[in-house]
Amino acid sequence: MVVEVLFFSGPVPYDSPDTSNQYYQYYPSSRAVRFRNQHSLNSNTYTVKMSLDPQALQKLLLEMDSQLNKSRAELSMCNVQLNRVETNISIVENTSSKLKELTKPEDSVWKGVGRAFLKTDTTQYLDQINKDKKEFLETQKGLKTKQHYLETTLENTIKSMTDIVGRK
Repeated sequence: MVVEVLFFSGPVPYDSPDTSNQYYQYYPSSRAVRFRNQHSLNSNTYTVKMSLDPQALQKLLLEMDSQLNKSRAELSMCNVQLNRVETNISIVENTSSKLKELTKPEDSVWKGVGRAFLKTDTTQYLDQINKDKKEFLETQKGLKTKQHYLETTLENTIKSMTDIVGRK
């Protein structure tokens, strides 16, 4: 039985010892050959052809399933973090708008620090919460990138598992 699995990654980390039209590397433990054609050198798609016995196929599917579960858990945690960051951003925006409406720049506000309160100028406090907002926006951008990566990983893993089971 021959199974093709597509992996998406960066440039080829190895060179072919010969000058033929294919770059390849052999992995004896899994009896897999990784190759890609000369005309697709700009592509990041690698094809792994494997001749697997049923136990090896089952092991491969179990490893893919554990990767799928890990990615789902990470995606769930990423979504929770993203929701918290979005909540913090909305709190900062609401606080900033209410302070601008209700106070004058020369007024003071009381900032809670643990169990104590510190008297702070409104402009200083607004500058500080705007700085916090910028940090939250950077965190949000990073989390959205991570979320997209994890969603893509999930889709590709599910597609690969479906392809393997379908060709069984």
